[in-house]
Amino acid sequence: MNKKQLKSWISEVLTDQGFSIAKHGWYSWGEDCLIMVSLDKSPYGGQYYITLAASPRALIDMVEPREFQLHFRVRLESLVDSPTELSLVLDLEDVTLALEERRRAIQEALRTRALPLVLSLMSLSGMSEALTSHPRAASFMVRATLRDHLAKAGRDRTR
Repeated sequence: MNKKQLKSWISEVLTDQGFSIAKHGWYSWGEDCLIMVSLDKSPYGGQYYITLAASPRALIDMVEPREFQLHFRVRLESLVDSPTELSLVLDLEDVTLALEERRRAIQEALRTRALPLVLSLMSLSGMSEALTSHPRAASFMVRATLRDHLAKAGRDRTR
């Protein structure tokens, strides 16, 4: 098992939904927002993390920003019912898991947890809704500039 295989499993799910792969991850431009999914490696071993990130177009000035440059972020492990299990699946040093079991678990988490969230983040209204009503919203990392932008956009829509 290696990073290349892990990336191919993630690509199978994301490219079916219109994401394109680039140097730093998978990107998709929505109505108002850029969505990114990144695969990051722990500096301490073979553990990987999948991060979902987004920003309104108005707040970014790059075509392919890095994940830390976006205004909304959450790790996939924070969205699943069993974060420890997903962490083990993403630990490539753990050789006890069969490849097919690992692939199934990763792709299922992407399809059932990541995609519903990131697809809702493609518009400002969807992003605002996710921040206020998603069952795991407490685990979202959101910059104050994003909250301010969404509040202003909400006020502008009601005028």
